[in-house]
Amino acid sequence: MSAFLQKYWRIAFATLVVAGLLLLAVSGYLAPVIRLVLNPVTAVQSWFGTRYLELYNLARSPGDVNELRRQNELLRTENALLRSQLIQLQEQQKDFTTLDALLKVARSRVGSDFLAAMVIGRDPSPFMRYVYINQGSDSGLKRGMPVLTDQGLAGRISYDDKGDLREQKVYIFQVREGEFVQVAP
Repeated sequence: MSAFLQKYWRIAFATLVVAGLLLLAVSGYLAPVIRLVLNPVTAVQSWFGTRYLELYNLARSPGDVNELRRQNELLRTENALLRSQLIQLQEQQKDFTTLDALLKVARSRVGSDFLAAMVIGRDPSPFMRYVYINQGSDSGLKRGMPVLTDQGLAGRISYDDKGDLREQKVYIFQVREGEFVQVAP
């Protein structure tokens, strides 16, 4: 047997040491020693891990930049659309306010009939103060009829520039293009 022990004593000794270390590690007696040995290894491993992640993100960034540019372009398009809708809504709000004021003027003058018209153009001459409205003699308008805005009297119908009487030229005091006016036929 001594030949057997001489031949395998190293294997037996290593097995006993490993089994003893496993029992100590499982029971928790080796935790301070393991922490002392593994702390430097863990620090080096985390340093390499963070560098690897930075390099990985750097390699992926052109795709992310292209995606961000695409999203930025989509947002710019949506922003332009929303701005145009906001401008349209502001114009509609202005028209509503003007029409509401004209309706109040019409209601304050019971017994009078009014016809709503919109200013569609202005005389280019700096000396003449004429505007064109989108109603004419087809709607019952005649020369000399008063034109009202929400602030009161704005002018009178002076004459028809075209022969078909679909538009009227109105001598006006203070009216801008696109505003609504009322004509009292």
